[in-house]
Amino acid sequence: MKPELMGKTMRVVEWAWVFIAVVSVWEVAANWSTDRSQSGLFALFGVGALVMFVVRRKQRQKFESRHGNKPTE
Repeated sequence: MKPELMGKTMRVVEWAWVFIAVVSVWEVAANWSTDRSQSGLFALFGVGALVMFVVRRKQRQKFESRHGNKPTE
């Protein structure tokens, strides 16, 4: 895969993790008063998704610096 396409793909994956985190927070807010067990599980998913976002972002930045692409924030 070309480095330019790989960088774009990695960026899409980053934002997919952000989307998963947002949906998880939404579910926590929606279900907090009815089902705390399910809300706790979604809170865990949300935290995990944010961690994955940070990991993937660092991975993409290293990839771009290694392949000579200008890093994007």
